[in-house]
Amino acid sequence: MLEGKWTPSAGIDIQRYGFFRFMLPQEETGRDDIEITVDYGVDGETVVANVWARIEKTMVKGFVYTEYVPRIENGEDQCRLIVSAINRNPLFEQHLQAYLVWVRKNLEAEKNG
Repeated sequence: MLEGKWTPSAGIDIQRYGFFRFMLPQEETGRDDIEITVDYGVDGETVVANVWARIEKTMVKGFVYTEYVPRIENGEDQCRLIVSAINRNPLFEQHLQAYLVWVRKNLEAEKNG
């Protein structure tokens, strides 16, 4: 347990992050159970957004990739900008497909267990 072992003045770098989620449309992957979550934080004038995918109603979640967008003041507009960047970036599709291959392989192995 870390209780009493450190204080914020001891050099701990505490950062605040925002979070949002959305369900990926079935037309994108042929599945209707893919939840995309994004945790994001500000690094100077850039927002760093870590994109994750999860199969709904399971504990199967995986990191997809990191997106970088300019910082804007309005939080709702910031989320829209991140989603737009994700939608345009071919890395999202590439890494999401790799995650889905991993999911199929591991869920099948679990079923055949």
